[in-house]
Amino acid sequence: MAEGGGLCYSARMCNRYRTVSAEWRAGQELELEVVGGDFYRPKWAGSATVEKLKRYWLREPGSELAQTREDVTEVSETAEDDGELQWCAAPAGARLLFVIAAPPPGKTYRLAKLITTAATPDQAAYFRRDRFPLLGRLTPSGEIAIIPPLPAPPPKPKPQGELF
Repeated sequence: MAEGGGLCYSARMCNRYRTVSAEWRAGQELELEVVGGDFYRPKWAGSATVEKLKRYWLREPGSELAQTREDVTEVSETAEDDGELQWCAAPAGARLLFVIAAPPPGKTYRLAKLITTAATPDQAAYFRRDRFPLLGRLTPSGEIAIIPPLPAPPPKPKPQGELF
């Protein structure tokens, strides 16, 4: 699917995530923190690949890195093959990372793009997709400190049809 889509709009992004206080979905207004401690409430509207972060996503003046306001406890993905929603735990202290795009000309709203990375083989088998949210934290200097994801649970066995 096309890069940059959203919940049910793309195969490239996390469908939902949970923090201690709430469950968040694509299409919602998020609570995101930027370097320096300011908070924004952009709408979650797609994804940004980490591989193109500096040469594309952050190139536009006014775009900036952000992270979830709270640590993430779980993330989910929808499998590309059958649409099943799969949840897994996030490592302690991890946040999801986003690019907050510059406002469109003449507009005041901002959109947030979840930063994704290539799925590990375990993640690809469990979530049945090739991308996974980048987990980490922003450093005071604005760099991303990546937090390795927990191993994905083993894939669920597919139900076997009747033999007779």
